[in-house]
Amino acid sequence: MPSVALPAKAGPNEFPRTILTRKEWTELRQKLNATEDGRKALKTLLAKADAALRKPPEFPDPKGPQAQVKSRNDEVAKAHDLLSFNACNLARAYILTGEKRYAKGAAEILRGYARLYQEYPEHSGVNKRDSAKVMAQRLSEAMWLIPLLMAYDLIYESGELGREDHQNIEDGLIRPAITMIWRKEPSALVAERNRKFPGWRHSLPPEKPPLPGNWVCFYNSATMLAGAVLKDQDMIDLAAANFRELIRYGIGDDGLWREGAMGYQLFAIGGMLPGLEAAARQGIDLWSFDGCRLKTMFDSPALYAYPDGTMPGINDSARVKATSWQTIVYDYAYLRYGDPRYASLVNQTPRQLHVSTAVYLPKLLYEVVPEAKVAEASSIVFDSMGYAILRNEAVYALMDYGEHGGVHGHFDKLNLLLFALGDEIGGEPVFHRYENPLHREWTVQSIAHNTMTVDQRSQKEAAGRLTLFETLGKVKVMRGAVDNTYPGVSLDRTVALLDGGIVDVYTGRGQKAHVWDRTFRFQGKLKGVSAQAGNEPAGERDGYQHLKVQGRMNVSLGWQGTWNTKGGDFGVVVAGNPGQELILAEDPDGIPLALVRNTGERATVAAFYAPGAALLPKVELPETGNPDLVAVRLEYAKENRETVLLIHHGTGRWKALGWDSDARVLIAQGQRDQVDNLFLGGGTFVNRGMIKVRLPDAGNAYVSVRQGVTKVDAQWIPGANSQGTK
Repeated sequence: MPSVALPAKAGPNEFPRTILTRKEWTELRQKLNATEDGRKALKTLLAKADAALRKPPEFPDPKGPQAQVKSRNDEVAKAHDLLSFNACNLARAYILTGEKRYAKGAAEILRGYARLYQEYPEHSGVNKRDSAKVMAQRLSEAMWLIPLLMAYDLIYESGELGREDHQNIEDGLIRPAITMIWRKEPSALVAERNRKFPGWRHSLPPEKPPLPGNWVCFYNSATMLAGAVLKDQDMIDLAAANFRELIRYGIGDDGLWREGAMGYQLFAIGGMLPGLEAAARQGIDLWSFDGCRLKTMFDSPALYAYPDGTMPGINDSARVKATSWQTIVYDYAYLRYGDPRYASLVNQTPRQLHVSTAVYLPKLLYEVVPEAKVAEASSIVFDSMGYAILRNEAVYALMDYGEHGGVHGHFDKLNLLLFALGDEIGGEPVFHRYENPLHREWTVQSIAHNTMTVDQRSQKEAAGRLTLFETLGKVKVMRGAVDNTYPGVSLDRTVALLDGGIVDVYTGRGQKAHVWDRTFRFQGKLKGVSAQAGNEPAGERDGYQHLKVQGRMNVSLGWQGTWNTKGGDFGVVVAGNPGQELILAEDPDGIPLALVRNTGERATVAAFYAPGAALLPKVELPETGNPDLVAVRLEYAKENRETVLLIHHGTGRWKALGWDSDARVLIAQGQRDQVDNLFLGGGTFVNRGMIKVRLPDAGNAYVSVRQGVTKVDAQWIPGANSQGTK
């Protein structure tokens, strides 16, 4: 377990006592004056504080209009947020300069809200499922309250607040706002916990709670900050107990936040850290809880990231930049855990002392921190969320096979995201704000993703499984499956990274005839295919109503297209299938995509992707004579080479195309009729002529064939001391 360096505990009557103590603020001022970046950050903070002083605070009228009724970011909400930010920025200006005029300005805002808060009516807005007073949802209420609590802490002993002011702020603002956030007074929450689980202050309850959301991170930080400034032990203990549950159950064993979206992971960290830091100054160590489980949440983004450092947006998350204002949190991770792998993020993060939306903590490190050499990320499985990632020198491929992701999940099991040619090639659809109908009508729907849709209806909420993952050799393979996202239907996808490109084999199997649509959506424009601009919708619901059909053609003999991307051409070849149709369309954001449609009890869509429009092979689906066995052949005529994939959907032994095996996936490469490389996945043997391979148990093996001699170069057997990796 890593060692944790915690800050000193605040004294029983010491203020400030939350994010930094007075001694720490003094040390920070010295650091700021020692560097150009620090002086610039301080100058920016003081400019914001001076601007706040030039105009008296204008509080929205409690009689209306109310905030967030038609938009989460309407003018009333902006006015409340600005007052909250101004209060905190003024208070920080005061603590860093000692100038009372800044404390006076912050005190005026706090007194105003103490007078008005309880007059604001509880109301709902664009989020009909929640309500609050200043805002229309409790997340926004907590995000508004946190900077005000920080401001109160910083000017507590400034002399600008009298005894009556303290009483009014604490009883008229802080306590009722915390009650609003939790829907109950903290004393009532404590009484409930005492009845249900008397040991709650120090131990996790025996029952696992529902999947936690990021909102609770902000609720808890507000409660911890409130408890610290009020010196209310019940509030402090409630927040600490909730944080332990968040850390234990909100973070997967692989370090991913359980909502399954990197944007929300950074959002959740930013929401938690004010509370974690305030807890440390009350003598409560949450940084090392559960074997420093929190640290894995800081570690995982680098393992998940694209080669350019950005991170794929999955579920309700847009693509995430590696460094932004959000990564100020890595200053605190570096100080607490001392991990040199965080140093590059610390050095690249913008310098900021002022508070802004969801960025509450001041940057602490302004000098250049020594950076450690970090190994390049490799292929990896994030099993708690169900993300399998294959990497080679040219390509990053992520298959989303796991749990749904709670309220932020999309109906996109076995979705595939691709990075190649220096950029994201196949990503998520454009993210639309929740109040925009396109969010629920398009963005979350199956047809908007690189996956398969059945009968023009989106998948149901489901969790799939990873059935094969091997990355030891040149051929890197992953396979996923999901059985319960459509009644009586199983979906199965195999993706293999080869030297020349990517093989993608998606199979749907049902008990009756279905319409199977495979979406192909990539960056850039689809060229070389004639299409007419059109307004005909592709269907009536589940996203189809937002697709404008531009052309249809029979592609029983196969199809080839090229997307013109920023980094070059991205070639796609799709194998032929009897009756197969290609539908060219444009999504509601003007992005061209293609649907490959098949009809029947079963459908296999086999595709080859060539970044840079490298040599495109002919792709075929040879007959195997076995309904549970899919064969794919890639023929490179000019090089007289071929690659054959055999994917078994059953169990036990099978025979086809001259091969005899029990492998779940078999990939053979070489000259025609002369194999020189072989991958055996999930099986015990393979035979063909002089090629004879047998493993002691079902596993994976890379095999080379040279001058008639078969050699197992590497293998992975579950439970055995062997080479290889799962």
